[in-house]
Amino acid sequence: MKSMLLHASFLYSLNKISIDMRKHLLSLAVMLTVCTAMVNAQNYKMYDFSNYEWEDEYGDIYDSMWGIFYKASANGRYAVGADTMYGSGVCFLWSVFEPDDLTIINNTLLRVSLADVSDEGVIVGSFEVPNPEDPEALGVCYPGWRTADSEWHQLPVPDNFSEYYATAQEYIEEARAITPDGMYIAGNMHITQGYKENPLFGTVESAYVLPCLWTKKADGYELTKVYDELYKNSKVYKDGAFVDGPDSVTVQTFMVYDISDDGNTIVGVNTAGTGGQNPAVIRNGQLYQIFDCGEEEYADELKNFNGGVCNHIDKQGNVYGYYQLKDKSVKFFTLTSNDELVYHDEFIVCTTADGKEIPQSFNGLPYTMSCSDDGSLVVGGSIVSAGFGSVNAPALLWDEESSTSIQRPDAEDINVDVDFRGGQLFVNGLYKNATVYDAMGREVAAGGQGRSFNLASQPSGVYIVKVDTKEGTRTFKIGN
Repeated sequence: MKSMLLHASFLYSLNKISIDMRKHLLSLAVMLTVCTAMVNAQNYKMYDFSNYEWEDEYGDIYDSMWGIFYKASANGRYAVGADTMYGSGVCFLWSVFEPDDLTIINNTLLRVSLADVSDEGVIVGSFEVPNPEDPEALGVCYPGWRTADSEWHQLPVPDNFSEYYATAQEYIEEARAITPDGMYIAGNMHITQGYKENPLFGTVESAYVLPCLWTKKADGYELTKVYDELYKNSKVYKDGAFVDGPDSVTVQTFMVYDISDDGNTIVGVNTAGTGGQNPAVIRNGQLYQIFDCGEEEYADELKNFNGGVCNHIDKQGNVYGYYQLKDKSVKFFTLTSNDELVYHDEFIVCTTADGKEIPQSFNGLPYTMSCSDDGSLVVGGSIVSAGFGSVNAPALLWDEESSTSIQRPDAEDINVDVDFRGGQLFVNGLYKNATVYDAMGREVAAGGQGRSFNLASQPSGVYIVKVDTKEGTRTFKIGN
């Protein structure tokens, strides 16, 4: 029986965070507190894929899907997720074009992950290149990008990229965040620091997990920066301001969680040499730790090992996260764009473009992880029983009526056109009304700005779409 059936529960996997950093620290906050606050209610429909049927590489059919959606695209068109259990590389893409279905990006036991997706459907994550000399052995994992219809493209890595650790570790060599326009990608990978002689193991390689930035060039990406000197001139937040950090504030593992739209700010968690997990921000190449686990005070023990993470940065530059103290109490915080630290009673997972805050538990969705700019798409996971305990299953909330995902960001500057895929018709641009007719001239669908049209149930054939704009009526022909 394949390892897919031998997984431990998600709650058990949370105890393995230090081993598998792919498991989101965000879910830890749910175990610490249950948030019930709501923002303005919308007409959401729940899409729960716990009973989703899928086929693995061997042709075996499974009638359940475990995992969680990690990120939604800013425009609300896409969401990506993965199985959060051990032993499976299953990952998937959701889109508004086929909201009742998932696109399985990987159904093999190769180590593949999806971490984020742009407005145009560019997916970032990691993928494993099999060992050509021994197919049964572990291959090398690389950070990469792809679309639903393409193969993986490897992102450039530096000369001191550690293939040794990229073979031995899981989901560390990973592109973890992409800007909505796809211009910048942030991620992390093992960077070799040197080699040491060990009396038991001989020559041992030393490597740190460091953040990096890629920038779009032509049809691909170039490696812009490896942040390998964050320990220099680092800042620590004390008494309402960032001050020069002590020499003991080190960097061994910085895991990326989000990136600002301009690519200048990366947020995540800095795990220092002592193991303390410090919520941190990288601004223009410099490290800013919001909390300090207290490494400098004790030689033999940490003041606080629990730590936390910065998980989200909004359009205004406000950073959100949590920090668990040594006594297990939790601080949920926002670091505002002017460096004011504000505390909350609940964990804010994401915010909409107009500032609405989405908490960890939202509108019947137990685990929220991300949302679109307009708030019409909120993604995360449900809780289901797997016989041996509770596990997560991918689930999301989508408000089709208020979705603006069919509009391009530059809608006022483009001509109206149509996008028809998977039975869903989207009218891009600014218009007054759109009407769909069949080949006999009968009206089959109509609606105003911001609506999508589900034609999946209509008979196959040619349809005419008439769009009324301020410039007149545009006519398009589509095939169903």
